[in-house]
Amino acid sequence: VEEVLNMVGLPPEEFAGRYPHQLSGGQRQRVGLARALAADPPILLMDEPFGALDPITRAELQREFKELQQRLSKTVVFVTHDVSEAFAVADRVALLRDGRLVQHGPPELIYERPIDVWAARQTGPAAVLELPYRRTADGGSVVRIDGLDLPVRCDATLPTSPGGMATFVVRPEWATLGGPLRAAVEEVRYQGSYTDHRIRMGPWALDVRAPGPPRGAGGGGGPVPSRA
Repeated sequence: VEEVLNMVGLPPEEFAGRYPHQLSGGQRQRVGLARALAADPPILLMDEPFGALDPITRAELQREFKELQQRLSKTVVFVTHDVSEAFAVADRVALLRDGRLVQHGPPELIYERPIDVWAARQTGPAAVLELPYRRTADGGSVVRIDGLDLPVRCDATLPTSPGGMATFVVRPEWATLGGPLRAAVEEVRYQGSYTDHRIRMGPWALDVRAPGPPRGAGGGGGPVPSRA
């Protein structure tokens, strides 16, 4: 008992004699983890263990859990509906839809290269644009927006037929303010370390994330999609 309490950051001399009503929410979660570890199972299943906690305590426990899991080399199946939590604690992420496995892999792969539009929207903010494209002589690709041909980096192999349409996913941090496109800024949301700008270019609306405080909500150029 003393060993597992020390593992989860609860000194036994202080917490071993306490009753549940004498513990905070975070401490109760630590006790639950300690009880699970006491049996030393080869695989540990955790079903949204931090879901009822406040954001600060939740982030703290996520860091402690990750450190503990790496120290013990314990296989953990961690179930969560919070994709940011999945990315924070997991070595590999599996997306399930209607009981079927849609995609699995390292967190960065799941976020940077979603297998389809559903996976993209489940793993973070994503604007989905249907755009005309064409291949260039050097093997690159360009999309046409507002009468301009703009180069894009494509993680997928696009067909070579001229005049084709492709589905592009644009994350807020994959676009930048400024450039040759004209766009209307519809909303500015200051988030502390970054600011999200909701912009519209003709029929398309998407978010653009910029570091720091707002740069202003008027005029300016638009973003260039950078993933396909």
